[in-house]
Amino acid sequence: MAKFTLDIEFDFDFMLFAIAAHEPDYKICFKLNQVLGIDLHKEEPIELKNKNQQDNLLFSLYCYTDEAEQLEYNLLSNKSYNAVLSNKSNRSAQADLFGETEPELAAQKGFLINELSNADYLLIVRNSYDATAAYETEQKLRTVEGVINVQFVEVSELASKNNLIF
Repeated sequence: MAKFTLDIEFDFDFMLFAIAAHEPDYKICFKLNQVLGIDLHKEEPIELKNKNQQDNLLFSLYCYTDEAEQLEYNLLSNKSYNAVLSNKSNRSAQADLFGETEPELAAQKGFLINELSNADYLLIVRNSYDATAAYETEQKLRTVEGVINVQFVEVSELASKNNLIF
């Protein structure tokens, strides 16, 4: 029997900004709403399966759609907010009465985009790319109180860009 593979190339037609900030997601969301003049609201979290863990990683998601300007804003946490059980064997753990060890609770959390491990949040602005709009948005993001760094990211250069498809 012949095996077929389907190669799909997704179109990443959005601007991506990596944001470093030591604020909780709801505070960053509130401040972005004020500076950008939008109304981000909380949605169901994004779930990402990691092969080394039993549970899915969860990433917070805030959305806003501007129908008049045909823009969509998505604010995602880049770091998962849940601790997950690891599938890796824990050699240092002692077995229980029946000779079994419990899965180890992973202290470290996963990243949505591993290459951007310094970013706490990702802001996706869905519209056609415009260098002027990207620059203006980046400058506005830099004025947000609590934001340490902002970086425009070229999505096509990311190895884990498929994690941004939701």
